[in-house]
Amino acid sequence: MDEEEKEFNERIKKIHDARDEENQKLQKLMLSRVDDLAISKEFQDEQMKFFEDEKDKLTTLHEKEITKKRQDYWADLVKLERNLDNELEEVRKKVQTNLIGKSSEIAGKSSKVAFLKGESSKVTSTPIGFGTIDFGKIFGPKDAHVDGD
Repeated sequence: MDEEEKEFNERIKKIHDARDEENQKLQKLMLSRVDDLAISKEFQDEQMKFFEDEKDKLTTLHEKEITKKRQDYWADLVKLERNLDNELEEVRKKVQTNLIGKSSEIAGKSSKVAFLKGESSKVTSTPIGFGTIDFGKIFGPKDAHVDGD
Protein backbone atom coordinates (compact mmCIF):
# COMPACT_ATOMS: atom_id res chain seq x y z
CA MET A 1 0.00 0.00 0.00
CA ASP A 2 1.48 3.35 -0.95
CA GLU A 3 1.66 6.39 1.32
CA GLU A 4 -1.30 8.16 -0.27
CA GLU A 5 -3.54 5.15 0.32
CA LYS A 6 -2.32 4.81 3.93
CA GLU A 7 -3.09 8.48 4.55
CA PHE A 8 -6.55 8.06 3.03
CA ASN A 9 -7.28 5.01 5.21
CA GLU A 10 -6.14 6.92 8.31
CA ARG A 11 -8.50 9.79 7.47
CA ILE A 12 -11.43 7.38 7.05
CA LYS A 13 -10.56 5.68 10.35
CA LYS A 14 -10.58 9.07 12.12
CA ILE A 15 -14.04 9.78 10.68
CA HIS A 16 -15.31 6.39 11.87
CA ASP A 17 -13.77 6.87 15.32
CA ALA A 18 -15.32 10.33 15.68
CA ARG A 19 -18.72 8.95 14.62
CA ASP A 20 -18.47 6.11 17.16
CA GLU A 21 -17.53 8.61 19.87
CA GLU A 22 -20.57 10.77 19.09
CA ASN A 23 -22.83 7.69 19.23
CA GLN A 24 -21.39 6.78 22.63
CA LYS A 25 -21.99 10.33 23.86
CA LEU A 26 -25.65 10.04 22.82
CA GLN A 27 -26.03 6.77 24.70
CA LYS A 28 -24.45 8.30 27.81
CA LEU A 29 -26.70 11.35 27.51
CA MET A 30 -29.78 9.17 27.30
CA LEU A 31 -28.72 7.17 30.33
CA SER A 32 -27.96 10.27 32.35
CA ARG A 33 -31.31 11.85 31.40
CA VAL A 34 -33.14 8.80 32.60
CA ASP A 35 -31.35 9.00 35.93
CA ASP A 36 -31.48 12.80 36.30
CA LEU A 37 -34.94 13.61 34.92
CA ALA A 38 -36.75 10.45 35.68
CA ILE A 39 -37.49 9.77 32.00
CA SER A 40 -39.22 6.46 31.68
CA LYS A 41 -37.26 3.43 30.63
CA GLU A 42 -39.79 2.82 27.86
CA PHE A 43 -39.20 6.28 26.39
CA GLN A 44 -35.45 5.73 26.51
CA ASP A 45 -35.86 2.33 24.81
CA GLU A 46 -38.06 3.90 22.11
CA GLN A 47 -35.46 6.58 21.43
CA MET A 48 -32.62 4.06 21.32
CA LYS A 49 -34.61 1.85 18.96
CA PHE A 50 -35.42 4.86 16.77
CA PHE A 51 -31.74 5.84 16.70
CA GLU A 52 -30.57 2.28 15.91
CA ASP A 53 -33.18 1.85 13.16
CA GLU A 54 -32.28 5.17 11.52
CA LYS A 55 -28.59 4.45 11.89
CA ASP A 56 -29.07 1.04 10.21
CA LYS A 57 -31.01 2.61 7.31
CA LEU A 58 -28.40 5.31 6.80
CA THR A 59 -25.55 2.82 7.08
CA THR A 60 -27.17 0.54 4.50
CA LEU A 61 -27.63 3.46 2.08
CA HIS A 62 -24.05 4.55 2.74
CA GLU A 63 -22.70 1.07 2.05
CA LYS A 64 -24.71 0.88 -1.20
CA GLU A 65 -23.26 4.22 -2.30
CA ILE A 66 -19.75 3.04 -1.49
CA THR A 67 -20.33 -0.20 -3.41
CA LYS A 68 -21.59 1.77 -6.42
CA LYS A 69 -18.58 4.10 -6.30
CA ARG A 70 -16.21 1.11 -6.13
CA GLN A 71 -17.94 -0.55 -9.08
CA ASP A 72 -17.73 2.68 -11.07
CA TYR A 73 -14.06 3.05 -10.10
CA TRP A 74 -13.19 -0.48 -11.21
CA ALA A 75 -15.19 -0.05 -14.44
CA ASP A 76 -13.25 3.15 -15.14
CA LEU A 77 -9.94 1.37 -14.52
CA VAL A 78 -10.91 -1.43 -16.92
CA LYS A 79 -11.91 1.17 -19.51
CA LEU A 80 -8.56 2.95 -19.10
CA GLU A 81 -6.70 -0.34 -19.52
CA ARG A 82 -8.69 -1.16 -22.66
CA ASN A 83 -8.00 2.32 -24.06
CA LEU A 84 -4.29 1.81 -23.46
CA ASP A 85 -4.46 -1.58 -25.21
CA ASN A 86 -6.22 0.00 -28.20
CA GLU A 87 -3.67 2.81 -28.42
CA LEU A 88 -0.77 0.36 -28.15
CA GLU A 89 -2.35 -1.80 -30.86
CA GLU A 90 -2.41 1.23 -33.18
CA VAL A 91 1.28 1.86 -32.46
CA ARG A 92 2.11 -1.83 -33.04
CA LYS A 93 0.25 -1.76 -36.37
CA LYS A 94 2.14 1.36 -37.42
CA VAL A 95 5.50 -0.18 -36.51
CA GLN A 96 4.60 -3.43 -38.29
CA THR A 97 3.59 -1.49 -41.39
CA ASN A 98 6.87 0.43 -41.28
CA LEU A 99 8.86 -2.80 -40.82
CA ILE A 100 7.04 -4.52 -43.68
CA GLY A 101 7.67 -1.56 -45.96
CA LYS A 102 11.35 -1.39 -45.06
CA SER A 103 11.70 -5.16 -45.28
CA SER A 104 10.07 -5.16 -48.74
CA GLU A 105 12.39 -2.40 -49.85
CA ILE A 106 15.45 -4.31 -48.64
CA ALA A 107 14.18 -7.66 -49.94
CA GLY A 108 13.41 -6.14 -53.35
CA LYS A 109 17.03 -5.06 -53.67
CA SER A 110 18.60 -8.27 -52.40
CA SER A 111 16.36 -11.21 -53.33
CA LYS A 112 14.09 -9.79 -56.03
CA VAL A 113 10.82 -10.19 -54.12
CA ALA A 114 7.89 -9.41 -56.37
CA PHE A 115 4.24 -9.21 -55.47
CA LEU A 116 2.08 -10.64 -58.20
CA LYS A 117 -1.66 -10.58 -57.73
CA GLY A 118 -3.56 -13.75 -58.43
CA GLU A 119 -0.46 -15.88 -58.97
CA SER A 120 0.01 -18.90 -56.75
CA SER A 121 3.56 -19.54 -55.62
CA LYS A 122 5.71 -20.69 -52.75
CA VAL A 123 5.70 -18.20 -49.85
CA THR A 124 9.03 -17.39 -48.25
CA SER A 125 10.11 -15.42 -45.21
CA THR A 126 12.53 -12.52 -45.33
CA PRO A 127 14.77 -11.87 -42.30
CA ILE A 128 14.75 -8.43 -40.68
CA GLY A 129 16.29 -7.00 -37.50
CA PHE A 130 14.15 -8.73 -34.85
CA GLY A 131 13.10 -11.91 -36.61
CA THR A 132 11.46 -12.83 -39.88
CA ILE A 133 8.34 -11.63 -41.62
CA ASP A 134 6.17 -14.33 -43.16
CA PHE A 135 4.73 -12.65 -46.24
CA GLY A 136 2.21 -15.45 -46.58
CA LYS A 137 0.64 -14.52 -43.25
CA ILE A 138 0.70 -10.84 -44.06
CA PHE A 139 -0.36 -10.74 -47.71
CA GLY A 140 -1.81 -14.20 -48.27
CA PRO A 141 -0.11 -17.03 -50.17
CA LYS A 142 -1.15 -15.92 -53.65
CA ASP A 143 0.14 -12.35 -53.25
CA ALA A 144 3.72 -13.16 -52.24
CA HIS A 145 6.14 -14.48 -54.83
CA VAL A 146 9.90 -14.87 -54.86
CA ASP A 147 11.51 -14.97 -58.30
CA GLY A 148 13.07 -18.27 -59.16
CA ASP A 149 10.80 -20.37 -56.94
